Amino acid sequence: MGGVDLALRRLEIDESRDIAKYGKQMKALGDPPRVAILEEVIADEREHYQTLGNLIRSRRPLPAMRPEQAQEALDDLLAQDPTYFR
Repeated sequence: MGGVDLALRRLEIDESRDIAKYGKQMKALGDPPRVAILEEVIADEREHYQTLGNLIRSRRPLPAMRPEQAQEALDDLLAQDPTYFR
């Protein structure tokens, strides 16, 4: 396992750690507005974690691409949801 697979797995692990970190913060806070914000953040992180897990399990080998083709594919992804990667 390497390359894209390893990068996706690392991202998945990072998301899992973030979920745990935010959960600890939520327990430490008694402030309802902050807890509500963290609940939203945790839900978002869980969605990222599930998406990454699905990518890892269902990913087909990537076709060989020229750099221009790879950039075009990335641009297409960003155009679908420009806020997701920001």
